Amino acid sequence: MKKNILLSTCLALMLCACNSAVNKLDIAKNNIHINGNLLFNGGLNSLDCLVGRPNGIIVSNSLLIFSDYYDGKLITVFDINNNKCVGRFVIAGQGPNDALPPLFILRFPQKDMLYAFQDNTRHLYSFDIPGMDVQNKILFHEWPGVGSLGVLKDYYVAIGNWQDGRFGIFDRERNVLRTEGKYPFQGDGMDDPVKRYLKYQGHIISNPNGNYFAIGCGFSDNLEFYEVKENETLLHKKYESYDAKVQFPAGYRVQIEDDCIVSYEGGFGTDKYCYMLYSGKKFGERVSGGYNIIIFDWKGNYIKTLTSSVRIRSFCVDENDSQIYAIVLTDDGEVEVMQFNI
Repeated sequence: MKKNILLSTCLALMLCACNSAVNKLDIAKNNIHINGNLLFNGGLNSLDCLVGRPNGIIVSNSLLIFSDYYDGKLITVFDINNNKCVGRFVIAGQGPNDALPPLFILRFPQKDMLYAFQDNTRHLYSFDIPGMDVQNKILFHEWPGVGSLGVLKDYYVAIGNWQDGRFGIFDRERNVLRTEGKYPFQGDGMDDPVKRYLKYQGHIISNPNGNYFAIGCGFSDNLEFYEVKENETLLHKKYESYDAKVQFPAGYRVQIEDDCIVSYEGGFGTDKYCYMLYSGKKFGERVSGGYNIIIFDWKGNYIKTLTSSVRIRSFCVDENDSQIYAIVLTDDGEVEVMQFNI
């Protein structure tokens, strides 16, 4: 009996050590250059409709849907096949069919619905496609602070300034099941939950038809891959190389140092892969977006890096993992929309 207990303990420790192992990521290991094609270029009523500063994009059949706050509207819809702007939808306001900006578009299993999250009010909206009428509006009332929300098959996961843990796991009724996870670098000054969160803020990218998710830090080059199970959350792989260079000169005002390397600028999840947008530029350069999209499987295994000659601000991937649709920024700061073959 004692031998069995000892063996089980050793196996558990080995699994824990394996899950918590830190890996170095070489994004040039399998690097492929991609060239994109401009969409809506020269078409009547096309790019003239995209005059806001879109912060999100998703593809649904032949429609590209943008989170694009302009002239009192929050959502802009394009028809890819007809090279035509369908229109602007969702009034910015507090009425029953309104929403407040900014809206962050989320990938959900349902293809006929658009979901978007408002992080300041902690409301998750659902809209029908293509009418864009509000179908539901739910509140994550137990979520502390501002953060990122991920949608899994059976759960929600959210990062924020939790008292204990790095992220919270919610059931489909939005009840907090547990808070888990450790911050990438521990040490002095890490006892304050707000400062911990601000220092290691980042993005959650989720697997819409599974229970996997990834967290990519914005300023510490830390990337972690998890799987949520009924009673535990497994850390499959962790990539880490440097700590975030930030200071807190007064209260909770975070100051990012100019030589701090900007890391993960967002991403997108499909059923098969996790796509992470990586910058690698210094914060002092004030460069938004990145030129590299790094592809992993949901266990965190690196597959390849796609490098573009244009700066990508936000992107989505079609359900066949064959096309990338991206909001890109030109050298003079203009917004364009491009399509890339994976």
